[in-house]
Amino acid sequence: MTPKTLFINFTNIQSYSMFLGVKRMLYFKEAGIKNTDETLNLAKERAIELRIRNIIITSTTGLSAEKAMDVFKNLNINLIVVGMQKDRFSEKVINHLKQEGHHMIFPSDFKQPRPGKIPPYANVILRRFCEGMRAAVHIALIAVDLDLVPEREELIAIAGTGRGTRIPYEGGGGVDVAIVIEPTKSDDFFKPKALKEDRRQIREVLCRPR
Repeated sequence: MTPKTLFINFTNIQSYSMFLGVKRMLYFKEAGIKNTDETLNLAKERAIELRIRNIIITSTTGLSAEKAMDVFKNLNINLIVVGMQKDRFSEKVINHLKQEGHHMIFPSDFKQPRPGKIPPYANVILRRFCEGMRAAVHIALIAVDLDLVPEREELIAIAGTGRGTRIPYEGGGGVDVAIVIEPTKSDDFFKPKALKEDRRQIREVLCRPR
């Protein structure tokens, strides 16, 4: 354990590792931009292990998007970037994303109801984990609602404790949350029937602020 992170490893718990395998979950001591590189590298490692094709990430100014393009290059990854507002996002990064064949979307461009709708009660519950958890689920649903990724296929969603959120955090920005999620359309994801089925789930939490 370093001063900044905490690792949970089930290597020595044989009865668990028989069923779960050996997995790593990383807790950041503090939220914020300083966790961006570690979050992206952990997501890359798991994407390779699970052969995940689609990765979606939030980015307010373009910093996290630019780093993600570099981390995931040469992996045949479909990268989807969700920005907040175009006037806050780097035009240079937008052009770079297009040149590389990636998707760049701004939910504010869509009329109501916007894609990725989350019920108010679910917003509250997800924020109890951290702001980035809510954002990660949100962008995964956006991607499915816009038919950028198929339903019920695992993807990695990456988000953070951002400056652009409704609840800003001191020292926010960058990304510090990564999850493996099997999303469906947002109107369906939170239905009680869907919650009982063995799908449409947050499969893994790779990292998050503690």
